[in-house]
Amino acid sequence: MLAPVCYSYSLNGFTEQFARKFKTCEPYYEEVSFNANGRVFHDKKQITGWFGDYCGYKQTVRTSGVTLYAACAFTRSQVNTLYNALLIQPKVFGVDNKTQDIWDSYVLNPQNCKLSNKNLFKESTKLDKKYIPRF
Repeated sequence: MLAPVCYSYSLNGFTEQFARKFKTCEPYYEEVSFNANGRVFHDKKQITGWFGDYCGYKQTVRTSGVTLYAACAFTRSQVNTLYNALLIQPKVFGVDNKTQDIWDSYVLNPQNCKLSNKNLFKESTKLDKKYIPRF
């Protein structure tokens, strides 16, 4: 029987469990749903472990009509930088989030991650781009 899992988010939007596992690139998976500006998002994060000198990381973010995927390979140095970013806490949840800014700079870099999407901005989808979670 599976027990419900409760994730404890820090003010930067990442769970403490994720940060501990990412520090050593230990395989880990978490799935959470959250409401942002009246829209429900489903976020899956997976650390797949070390593959040679690279730490594997995957993320999927879904909301109605939109699915975004990221598949990444981070070097040991990048893992250290990203882990240190996980320790930065803003004063208020979601405001002035330096952690997310640092993660975005690595995840949006095509040398680190492959991004793809499914059904992005179908005409029937009225989703303001500013509400899509940044990777």
